Amino acid sequence: MKAALRKCVSGVGLLSGLLCLACCGCATRAISHDGGGESAAVVLVARGRSFARIVVPHDASETVRDAAALLSDCVFRSTGAKLEVETEPVSESEVISLHCGHTTYVKGLDLALHTLDADGFVIAFPDTRNIVIAGPAQYGTEFGVYEFLERHVGVRWLFPGELGEFLPMRQALVIPMVEMRQEPAYHSRLLGGPGWWQGFRTHEKNEKSLWARRNRMQTRMRYHHNLFRLFPPENYTKSHPEFFPIVGGKRYLPTGSKEDQSGWQPCFTEPGTTSEAIRNICAYFKAHPDEVSYSLGLNDGRGGPFSGHCECERCLKAVGTTSINFVGRQNRSELYYDWCNRVIAGVLEQHPDKHFGCLAYSEAAEPPKQFKVHPRLAPYLTYDRMKWYDREIESEGQELTGKWAGAASGLGWYDYIYGKQYAVPRTYFHKMAEYLRFGYQHNVRHYYAEAYPADDWHEGPKFYLALKLLWNPYLDVDATLHDWYINAVGTDAAPYLAQYFEFWENFWSERVPRTAWFRGGAASQWLPFKSTGYLEALDSKDLAKCERLLGEVVRLASGRKQQARAKFFLDSFTEHVKIQVGELTRALGTTKIRTTLMKNSFDAGFEDWGTWQRGTSKAKFSWDRTVGHLRPGSLKVDMHGSYKGPVCFMKNHVVQDAEIFSVSVWCKTDALPPSAVFLFTAKWQSEDGKWHSEKFSRCAIAKDSAAGKWCQLSVVFRVPVIDEKRAHTLICLLNVSNARDGIVWFDDFVLSEAESAKTQ
Repeated sequence: MKAALRKCVSGVGLLSGLLCLACCGCATRAISHDGGGESAAVVLVARGRSFARIVVPHDASETVRDAAALLSDCVFRSTGAKLEVETEPVSESEVISLHCGHTTYVKGLDLALHTLDADGFVIAFPDTRNIVIAGPAQYGTEFGVYEFLERHVGVRWLFPGELGEFLPMRQALVIPMVEMRQEPAYHSRLLGGPGWWQGFRTHEKNEKSLWARRNRMQTRMRYHHNLFRLFPPENYTKSHPEFFPIVGGKRYLPTGSKEDQSGWQPCFTEPGTTSEAIRNICAYFKAHPDEVSYSLGLNDGRGGPFSGHCECERCLKAVGTTSINFVGRQNRSELYYDWCNRVIAGVLEQHPDKHFGCLAYSEAAEPPKQFKVHPRLAPYLTYDRMKWYDREIESEGQELTGKWAGAASGLGWYDYIYGKQYAVPRTYFHKMAEYLRFGYQHNVRHYYAEAYPADDWHEGPKFYLALKLLWNPYLDVDATLHDWYINAVGTDAAPYLAQYFEFWENFWSERVPRTAWFRGGAASQWLPFKSTGYLEALDSKDLAKCERLLGEVVRLASGRKQQARAKFFLDSFTEHVKIQVGELTRALGTTKIRTTLMKNSFDAGFEDWGTWQRGTSKAKFSWDRTVGHLRPGSLKVDMHGSYKGPVCFMKNHVVQDAEIFSVSVWCKTDALPPSAVFLFTAKWQSEDGKWHSEKFSRCAIAKDSAAGKWCQLSVVFRVPVIDEKRAHTLICLLNVSNARDGIVWFDDFVLSEAESAKTQ
């Protein structure tokens, strides 16, 4: 299969020599020599004249008709010659017929389309008068047209919008008669973000959704949080209260409000939830016959030991009390996936062609040990795989994927490849290719990522490459990037654009993994993108270097559109990256302390500090009367049994009029593993109880040399705005995470109001 995938993207070279150029209506063949071999070719356009037409079935869908129209339009804009689109029945003609979809002629051929995935296609040359682009379904035909345009016309959709389209000017369009069959490695390929996500669900045609579609993005699996829809509280809390969980000894009955869509799960040992789920899902498919999948995804959790899972006698007996999974939650996989299997089996009796997805996370993060999940269920493993730059984390992630591959016929990966949320381009082209290849080799067939690219597309080819890799993870990454750079800005400027994005890939692969920001996020589902701690890895000279490289791109770009793209990339850097990095780091320079607001020496006790950890963690908090920084007395946390945390001491402070805060705290560790990190976190709340969308304001660096010695962590940060109002309360957190053992002491905490160097 690997060889087949490699073959499907190996390009047929441009004709090295056209021995017979069509100059009259009867001349439709040419001979080319490619790699020493001789292959026939057909001439569709030469010297501004068209020798072909596009034929679509009489019952062609809007999708197929739009693809045929795009093919005609791109050829016209490239060559100046029009390939007319004709709908069957069509008259006999001397010109070549390029069939899009299942025309009468195509139906008479044996193309074995049924052996392909629904998104797959064939580009075939049955004879010199007919070319076929067809898939088993309408989307396969659509993707075949895009392949034809990319391969034979040279079109590239580099990024959304007219500026992102590359369309070469050609005097002739000569197509080698080499049949190709393609199908995607990942059957469902979806990147989340405004515009393309909504566009796919509503069939809206906007710049982003069109760009994504033309790069073959396709969603076919539903998997997200959905049990609150399957058992809507407004329908069942009165008629079937037994469907809902026992939590803390009481029946929890959600109200059905938007805020109540998370924090509870149905009782999976209640027989009625199985039969009612089957009934509701069958009704859904009857009302939506074109839908191919349904989500059995757990409702989002609410923290604590059970995340709203039922604690009734039957459920607790089924799961036991000692089984803790690798994320530190009570393992409910056997119970949950057994329920899923029974529901799916019941639905398939009435709708045998349907599929199901779910989220393999939290209490259901591990595969069941006693049985396999149903072959029609695709569990999505939720994880930020950029963290695989850490060898230990990569090994753990690969081991988990391997275990799941033995328990499920087809897996899904839920990834976090965020773009807009980061101040600098977050590019990791080769690591992305590595893990997508690994996933494909280990039964991963569906992929979703929270992507959310910046409007100025400052990550360049990242999302373009991601979609190409999801179609074929074995493509040549460097060749694909080289093609993107050249088509974007021209041959002379391309090396400098490549160096620019290579710098950022090196930044994320070499520098960032050594920061406390990265290590501190290692125990979480995703890296803490709302913290800017990764900027600690950025040198003051780096931005100047990047600006020089992009300046060379602008200077050397050739052609009107390539020059416009070069300026687009430079403007993106100067108006977004450079400015935002400056704003985020402005408070990191010299500061002057105005007023001390909070000072805790811990000489006599906790001094009003509280503690927090997940319900399944067993870390021990205490006041140590014998150990201290300047004098005896400090806060102590023994991390043994913490399941990698996070655990923290915490204390609130009302913000009042302060704009800039400075924090200093001294730390000491004993036997803390190298992967662990201790840090200060600032969390914010508005006066009306709303939390700040940025979970962390600033992450202090814990030096590796701090083990066994007292080390000062200091940080300066600004007060954020929540819903156009200043934050009201600062929650100070002294955190330890990613450690199962070891001890950490905190002492001499000082919170001060400060002013930046700019205002002094």
